[in-house]
Amino acid sequence: MGIAAGDYENNGLIDFFVTDFGDDYKVLYHNDGDASFTDVSYKAGVAANNDSFCRLGRWVLDIRQRRMA
Repeated sequence: MGIAAGDYENNGLIDFFVTDFGDDYKVLYHNDGDASFTDVSYKAGVAANNDSFCRLGRWVLDIRQRRMA
């Protein structure tokens, strides 16, 4: 399993994308800004599990250079 941290909405809050293992789905956690996170995987369209392989890593790239860190 792996995890990527980044601000996918460009709202100044760090969100998390967690890779899956086996038949699990990929999880995108939206930072609610109050020390809690919401699973928005299906809403964002990233939860689909197309195979049964283990994902070991993910990365986030700020293509528009909007200071994700």
